[in-house]
Amino acid sequence: MVRPTSGSHSTLPRACSPLLTLDETTAHITAAAEQARELVDWFRAMSIACVLRRQVGAGGLDVIDFGDPSPAQERAIRRAFAQWRRRVGD
Repeated sequence: MVRPTSGSHSTLPRACSPLLTLDETTAHITAAAEQARELVDWFRAMSIACVLRRQVGAGGLDVIDFGDPSPAQERAIRRAFAQWRRRVGD
């Protein structure tokens, strides 16, 4: 975890769990670089299309973009993300 010193502002991400966001306007995960690469590999191995966008999220986090998924694709994304979290103990 990176903590800024008093009076400074850090743009480096603090240690955090990946966050899945699915709503009417977006379908993406924000994650630290090492987790993002692993997640992209995980989703692609499950035949779920996604694009990795490096350091475009808040604080320099990576964004895994799922585009505009159908309801069935959204369910597949949720299931795959839940499986990954259980696998890594997150």
